[in-house]
Amino acid sequence: MNFEKLIQNWHSKKIVPEDYFSNFIFEYLAFIAYLKKVAYFEGSDRATINQLKDDTRFASKYKEIIKADLNLQETWKNLIGELKKDPIKNVTSPRQLEKHWDGSRIGVITSTEEWKNTVEFWYTVRNNLFHGLKDPESSRDMKMAEYAYKTINPLVEYFVSQLNDRAAR
Repeated sequence: MNFEKLIQNWHSKKIVPEDYFSNFIFEYLAFIAYLKKVAYFEGSDRATINQLKDDTRFASKYKEIIKADLNLQETWKNLIGELKKDPIKNVTSPRQLEKHWDGSRIGVITSTEEWKNTVEFWYTVRNNLFHGLKDPESSRDMKMAEYAYKTINPLVEYFVSQLNDRAAR
């Protein structure tokens, strides 16, 4: 199977410009396919996400992407403010802890430097959508899907550019 083409097809699949639920799902499918078929090659989604959280190459690249994009910086500013007021909860966790082992709040991102929390945010939105507990009529749920889409999209754009570069060689 041509996974590069599959990843590109998921990435390019956009339903309606303002349909952030659908757009995030398609972008997430491209994201996880790239990680599992190109970057890491094995493991469950959770194992793959954990590998990404520890991957300094992608963390550094994502920070570069943020620094170069003023719209993305504004999106991050708004997301950070929203999560500070109302942390996101993962519906697949049997119990919701309030703090990580290091004392930082779960479901909150305080800066774009927090790569592990960023990856966990995307995975949490994915879990909440895929497990059917997000309501497309809820403004809060829509905001989380919008922020997830707008913040993951530039990384997937980078992944696809890497695939295109490989194909051109």
